[in-house]
Amino acid sequence: MDNVLRALTALAAALALTLLGAPSAALASGHIVAPGDPGSSQYQEDIPTASGSKPVKSIHPPTAKQVAAVVPAPVAQKLGAQGVAGQQTAALAVQTASPTPATSVKPAKGATHGQLLATHVAATATVLTSALFGAGGGIGALLPILLAVSLVLALLVALRRRGS
Repeated sequence: MDNVLRALTALAAALALTLLGAPSAALASGHIVAPGDPGSSQYQEDIPTASGSKPVKSIHPPTAKQVAAVVPAPVAQKLGAQGVAGQQTAALAVQTASPTPATSVKPAKGATHGQLLATHVAATATVLTSALFGAGGGIGALLPILLAVSLVLALLVALRRRGS
């Protein structure tokens, strides 16, 4: 009886060690879930950005040039003085900033009134195009506008048929 109890204790200890060792072996491989597996995003934190969600591991500290493009200089200086937390905040600001338009229109120094007007017209056209058709893969406001216009037209046709 004593031998059976010792054998069961040894078996239980071996089973416990095996079960405790399995997670560490999975962690040592570097991948718990295969990359590309649809269920993998369930166990991975993603940061929503202006151009879609990105895994936390893919977000790297931004360069000073990237921070300067997104954050005003006084704010960047204050963030830099706050150590790691400030750097992480700057990285988050850079990653979640709206993508810049593909074309930027800037007036030249010493431009004439006509050149300034042309620059403003071009900038306004760029902004309206981005708003209507979307920027960076977005759909923009054109679809809701078309849906509203088609609803109004359908209501007008229905009222006209009812009146006849």
